[in-house]
Amino acid sequence: MSLMKPNFEKDVVYLVQFPRPTTCPNMSPFCLKLETWLRMMEIKYEHVGNSFRTMSKKGQVPFIELNGEQLADSNLIIQELPGRFGKKSLDEHLSEEEKAQATALHALIEDKIFWNGCGFLAPSGRPMLESYGMLRDIPFLLKPIVVWKILQYFKNRAYYHGIGRHSVQEIAEFEKKDLKALSILLGNKPFFMGEKPTTLDSTAFGHLAAVYFQKSPLKEVREVFDFLNKECANLVAFIKRMVTKYYPDWNELAPESKPI
Repeated sequence: MSLMKPNFEKDVVYLVQFPRPTTCPNMSPFCLKLETWLRMMEIKYEHVGNSFRTMSKKGQVPFIELNGEQLADSNLIIQELPGRFGKKSLDEHLSEEEKAQATALHALIEDKIFWNGCGFLAPSGRPMLESYGMLRDIPFLLKPIVVWKILQYFKNRAYYHGIGRHSVQEIAEFEKKDLKALSILLGNKPFFMGEKPTTLDSTAFGHLAAVYFQKSPLKEVREVFDFLNKECANLVAFIKRMVTKYYPDWNELAPESKPI
């Protein structure tokens, strides 16, 4: 398998992800999760856009290249890299019970909230992708093909997962319920596991930012956004807290982002 960065710099993580939109550093929750985690760990990395073409050996995005080796799957990368760089885990201070709680919250986010988003994406179509500014670097004649492939990919994934068999209004109600549960569990804490940020916070931020910074034309998605702002204000405060703490360059990466 050929490398995206064959002339690599030693010990630099090359983070291969979808092209940067203009409203958020990445609208893929998994891409933003991994990029945020790298910043939390203070690991040197470079963004490499895949132009919607290159996937990992597991057929996923994001993936990384490190010292000429490809590592795939955001969760496995997060598990592997601390040892590669001789760094302590962000979760080292957690008790076994707290680690179990974090695992359960991780599942709520990546196995529920993410799939709700997939259920929204296919019906939103090209206007949603255009609103993110994600297609700006794709040649005009190729855009219909790229959009069709992206939407078919998510439509098929959502259908075979099961979420895609529901109406958009039903998915919106699922999403509200899941966001409210996450809001209750965060409570008044600055981070999900307490005073110190953990890996879970990178996961939560990646997925919540995809909800908060989206510009979907769907009425039901706008309802979810309004619900997030009105009924889950602590989640919005968490998003802004993570941006302030880990993204001093946010406005450069996302020039059309909502004000933070």
